[in-house]
Amino acid sequence: MDGVIHFKVEASPTDPTPVHGATVELSGSSPSVGDPNAGFVGTLSGGAFLNPSDPNHVFAKTDSSGFVTALYQFTVPRCSAAADLAVTASISASVGGSTAIWTDNITITKDPTC
Repeated sequence: MDGVIHFKVEASPTDPTPVHGATVELSGSSPSVGDPNAGFVGTLSGGAFLNPSDPNHVFAKTDSSGFVTALYQFTVPRCSAAADLAVTASISASVGGSTAIWTDNITITKDPTC
């Protein structure tokens, strides 16, 4: 898990006033195709999916500061790479016609015991 991701909803591109109570659609993708452990979770230590029927898709309401937060987990099988592995993970947040995308490049270091 790479930590908490924050998205802020503002009134408009020229008005940074936070929007409280807006419904935000969050979608995620795992860098590992077919990862059964990938999805949005409620705590930093993982745990149950927020949406068990579609773990890569949730809706959240913005808080009083206009923020929604997302925790997304994914796995990389141990000893699956012969060398360090560079992957890209992304989360998108959509409100109405606006979408913001968080992208992170992650390097997974080869386990020396493999």
